[in-house]
Amino acid sequence: MNERSGAAPDRAGGPAARARRFALANDLRAAETRPVTSAYHEPSLLRLRARLARAKCRLPDFDGPVCHLFRGYPAGEIAQTVRDRLAERGSPVTDPALLASTDPLAILRSPRGGLAAELQQTLAEAEETAVRSAEPTPPADVFIRAAAGSGRRLAVTRNNAPAAVRACLREHDLDDCFGGRIHGRSAVDAALLKPHPDCLLRAVDGLAVRPSECLMIGDPAGDAAAATAARCPSSATPAAPTGWRGRERWTRTRWSSACGTWSPRSKAVEPPGRRPGPG
Repeated sequence: MNERSGAAPDRAGGPAARARRFALANDLRAAETRPVTSAYHEPSLLRLRARLARAKCRLPDFDGPVCHLFRGYPAGEIAQTVRDRLAERGSPVTDPALLASTDPLAILRSPRGGLAAELQQTLAEAEETAVRSAEPTPPADVFIRAAAGSGRRLAVTRNNAPAAVRACLREHDLDDCFGGRIHGRSAVDAALLKPHPDCLLRAVDGLAVRPSECLMIGDPAGDAAAATAARCPSSATPAAPTGWRGRERWTRTRWSSACGTWSPRSKAVEPPGRRPGPG
């Protein structure tokens, strides 16, 4: 008997226990599309583990989680190339924000009428040039191969041109891990760029799974918003810190948490010659 109330203690199969399990199940379903923003925040870690148990597929963003696409050809230089092309074609950029922007996608999103297709081509060519000097994000390749080797399917969901993504994956021997499942920028309509869920929905359709069976790996802004719109769970982390060691640790946490291959309390998969970061 309970000393305070005189009531019999609740048993594992009792009404109160069943009610608690029912409430927990409802909470997990309600939280299914919320982004997880920290692998070290215990409630978020519990939700992430629940998602990992359900997720059959990983849908990573590309620039950042997989590689540093613009390491040798900065996005700001590409944005200037796009502005120069518009000026040559008699449609110069006049918006002060776009003139100062280092994001070529921001310019691509601006209405350009009959020049939209030419802008898409200009940007795609610049991204393919950037691939030549792109570097894999250490140690993402280890986690990508581990996730693929465990039977989980991966598909890139990114605002870059698909040809550039394919070329980069081939260059670093990661293309087999994705099996050609590259869902990049639509060449038809710039309005379909993330945070629109278009590329995620294409990935889900191509994988022939439900959105709830996938996990989107990306940033807490556009990627998380796209995942929520697609009703797909997501693992989102803050922007990468500056400095090589800080970026490596950030990437390790991001990929390992999302792929379930490493955690601050586990050494299931670890790049050769390195130790996991402190928990």
